[in-house]
Amino acid sequence: MKTSLALVAVLAFTACKKESAGTAANAGDCAAVIGNAIDEAARTGVASGAGSAAPKAEVDKMVNDMIVSLAPVKAATVKACVDDKWSADALTCLKQKGSITDCDDKLTDAQRTHRDELANEASKKATAGAPAACEKYANYEIKCAGADEGARPTILDFCTRARAGNPDPTYQLIKLESGCAETATDCDSYKSCIEDKKKTTAPQ
Repeated sequence: MKTSLALVAVLAFTACKKESAGTAANAGDCAAVIGNAIDEAARTGVASGAGSAAPKAEVDKMVNDMIVSLAPVKAATVKACVDDKWSADALTCLKQKGSITDCDDKLTDAQRTHRDELANEASKKATAGAPAACEKYANYEIKCAGADEGARPTILDFCTRARAGNPDPTYQLIKLESGCAETATDCDSYKSCIEDKKKTTAPQ
């Protein structure tokens, strides 16, 4: 599979600016629509990052792992939707476009702020205890490889799995990359380390 975990940038939760309209959605609608949008983004992101040559079984496992890693943030987003009574228009937009970031104009500033607060809190709790090397790895992936800050929970989760000995080729690659993050001093040295190691290290 291709590097890097920048593919999970599609899962970012970004700013919302305009006033919402329409009837407030119910809890069931929030859970179903937001859950589907995030899960589908995970599937699309992994498939895009994996490329056509990746074994289907590995891709399916990565999708499942990503969905599991995003569960706390998903639950927090659903809670924000319920607590703040997101409009039916906002959820209709999510159904049609399938991407949370494409429907930013359907929420108010207050709804956005509360959503981000809950999601950030959930993310911090979910990633507490990640190895220091994984923290560095997440920082370099966000700073140097194009991953979005919203992808941090997944990057940390995948890195933790990798360093715990997950045998899948993609996790072996993540372990290699996280090793480079431990010794890198800037983006150039991080990327150079990865390229050098890829030339001499092949997944088992």
